[in-house]
Amino acid sequence: MFKILSDIDCCAIIECPPCRRMITVDGILYFLSFPTQLFKIYYYVGDSKAFIYSSSRSFFYDGVFIYDIPLLNIETAGRVCVGDVWINEKSIENLILKYLNFYWKRQFHYEYQSSVSWRSYKDFEIQDLKKWESKTKADVNWIPSEFDLIKSAYQKDLFFMGMKKSV
Repeated sequence: MFKILSDIDCCAIIECPPCRRMITVDGILYFLSFPTQLFKIYYYVGDSKAFIYSSSRSFFYDGVFIYDIPLLNIETAGRVCVGDVWINEKSIENLILKYLNFYWKRQFHYEYQSSVSWRSYKDFEIQDLKKWESKTKADVNWIPSEFDLIKSAYQKDLFFMGMKKSV
C-alpha cells in the first residue's frame, strides 16, 4: 500500500504508511515495526514507453521531519543500495509496486558499512535489531518515533523532493 505524493520529471515521491513486517538482515529474519516511510524513486521512460527504475532514496517521516533509516544498505543521504537490479513496468504505479516488493523482500546486509545510516545509530537501542523486534512484539501499537530515531541532515532535501512544508 502506498500513496504517490508527487511525480515530476521522472521522480516519484511515495509515502508508505506505518507497518509491521518481516525483513532479512544477514540471513536472520526479524519482525519489525516501521513508521511512515518516504521513497523518492527516480526512473526514466524507455523507447518502448516502459517505466524503468534508476535509483531511490528513503527516509522515515513523521509528517514534519525526516529521519535516517537504521538499516544496512541505506546511506545517510537516504540513498538505497539495492544492487544491480532491472525493474521496468508499463505504468508508474506498477513500477513502484514492483520496486517496493523488491525492497522489502531483499536481504539487508553488511556489504557497505562505510556510509550506511545504520552506523549513525550506534548509541541508539534501535540499532540492536533484537531489541527493535522485542518492542514490536511486546506492543502491537508501538512504532519507532522521534525518540528512537535520528533526524536527517537532509531535511531541506525533503522540500526540493517535491513535498510541501507542513504548517
